[in-house]
Amino acid sequence: MTRTAGSLFVLLAVVALTAPCPGLDTVALLVDQDVYPFLAARLDRYETDVEAQFPVDLIICNDQPFESMTPAQVRACITDLHGTRGVDGIILAGLFPYALWKNYAPGSDDKGINSFYYEDLDGTFTDTDADGYDDHHDWGAHVGPEVWVCWMRPPADDSILALQSFLDKTHAYYTGQVVFNHRAFAAAHSHYDGNLHGGFLMVPRLEAMYGAGNVDEDGLGDDPVVASDYVNMLQSNRYEICSPMGHANPCVQAWDSGLVWGSPDVRDMTGGAVMTFVYGCYSAGFNGNANTNTTMMYYMSTANIGQAAAGTSWSYGIEGKWYIFDALKAGDYLGRAWMNMETTKNTPDHMKNRYSDSLDTNRHLWGYTLMGNPFLYARYTPPPAPMPTLTASKLDAGQQATQATTLRLTWSPAGNFDLEFDTTRAFDDPTTTDVTGLTHYDFTTAEPEGYFRLKANLTPLAPAPASPTAAPAAPPAPAAPTPAGNVGSR
Repeated sequence: MTRTAGSLFVLLAVVALTAPCPGLDTVALLVDQDVYPFLAARLDRYETDVEAQFPVDLIICNDQPFESMTPAQVRACITDLHGTRGVDGIILAGLFPYALWKNYAPGSDDKGINSFYYEDLDGTFTDTDADGYDDHHDWGAHVGPEVWVCWMRPPADDSILALQSFLDKTHAYYTGQVVFNHRAFAAAHSHYDGNLHGGFLMVPRLEAMYGAGNVDEDGLGDDPVVASDYVNMLQSNRYEICSPMGHANPCVQAWDSGLVWGSPDVRDMTGGAVMTFVYGCYSAGFNGNANTNTTMMYYMSTANIGQAAAGTSWSYGIEGKWYIFDALKAGDYLGRAWMNMETTKNTPDHMKNRYSDSLDTNRHLWGYTLMGNPFLYARYTPPPAPMPTLTASKLDAGQQATQATTLRLTWSPAGNFDLEFDTTRAFDDPTTTDVTGLTHYDFTTAEPEGYFRLKANLTPLAPAPASPTAAPAAPPAPAAPTPAGNVGSR
């Protein structure tokens, strides 16, 4: 089909310019060489989406059998990337091996996955009693992490399909197809409800980001958290951040009344939260389940809106998640915000301040793990999609001057649009029709002079605004500005 010649009517768009970023973060996504062919197109698209919206140079590393390596071999690859490429962050896409750690804290001896093993690259981790768990950590010349790590780890039972679906979901998020509210939800078991407005200040810290009235809470005082109510809040309100604080194990969250199971309760939600930060024991313990399908993973299932989740590998929660919130509020993306927490908390001084000067800081780690997609902003609004270009053609050109002519207007992709067109000589009698979901529209025109004039324009349909106090079950995505998607013909 050829574009018809004639008058062209263009709307000018005003583009807001921002100051250039002083530098890009270099982030490496590692994927096993045998898994990569099943994800290649989606990873290319993910790289394009990320680099278009974040100050990041994303490197796809797909030339090693990562999933069959030892943790030490994977760590050596990460160390090399940091040293030779200046990598700031790492994404482990797939069923990567993990190091195990036996942790000591006053009153508690725990075991679990040690994500910090892949972050502190100049430290040493030693298994002093040869039981398969490292139990001694030397900090190295640089105290703290050199890189941040995010596990894009699928459930093991159908890992490739799960990764494909998750990468499709990240693209939907970046293109405005994941609908959510700029709101947060804080829930606390009665054992921890003093942290909603005191202690950890869960609600005030989220209100600093979203504003008063935009943080829902559950569990304060005599209001116990009921498991079904917790799920219904997530299902109905589609939050950007969920911050639960309660008891947990890898498969379940225990509230004052009832349990929330990763499967089916969280897995089957169609709402949820874009980011969920779980304070709950063993919530990141994907080594504790035969299929590695933890509740934390299900917060990012195909059905719901989740993009990222974080938890702990042993018996306490993410006490420092407000360091994540502070960095998100300042405009950092999630990977950088995670690094802010890891850098702040992972020092001997911080550990001693938390416990006592007598704490053996070579035997203690926090056990925090970030999973999913690290390229997320708080209060995120995706950029408007480019508008389709209209083309016009004759389907049935009349042979006589008085015969009607059938015209077809074509565009792609489909969307939620009004089509306005006018074939009058003075362009003073436009017709408007809803063409949501369509990619073409046919109509007839007859001009006594034997020619036609056409002016046409697609306009995005504006959604109804969400309630400022109670989010709707399916809130609308922000409307795109009116684009220059016009065609003129003669």
